[in-house]
Amino acid sequence: MDVLPEEAWDGLVRFRREAEWPEGCKVQIVGGLVVVEPPPDSPHNDTVDELQRLLYTVIPRDWGAYQALELTVPGGQGLFVPDLAVAPKARQTKDAPRLVVEVTSRCGARHDRVDKLRGYAALGVPSTSSSTPGTPANRPRPCTASRKTARTGCWRW
Repeated sequence: MDVLPEEAWDGLVRFRREAEWPEGCKVQIVGGLVVVEPPPDSPHNDTVDELQRLLYTVIPRDWGAYQALELTVPGGQGLFVPDLAVAPKARQTKDAPRLVVEVTSRCGARHDRVDKLRGYAALGVPSTSSSTPGTPANRPRPCTASRKTARTGCWRW
């Protein structure tokens, strides 16, 4: 995973924060790109829901399973929002979650299984999991964007 110069990183973070994104899209910085993923579909949401329900039966009460926890990898390597992250409720900002889960789609598979996996390792996350909902209905729906990457169908800036 490439480390971005500080000025480039700051520009990406500012662009991500200040731009107006379509409602429901997940906006992350992966591999030096601002990646906008479409809102998850029902199989994706159902997979995350089932995993979260199971996790709450085994994690301590002072831990949480979070669906919108932003994780910044030091050195401008990425800003990720995993589908599910397990961490102590009283965590410090610098503390890494103990588990992150990515429910992959055709659109985000490379980012989830390669780029983000490296970033989670750099953060010190001891456990990661990648899951793909087992249904052909799991097709990405593009968010409105200024440029489309035809090869993957993902929208990127």
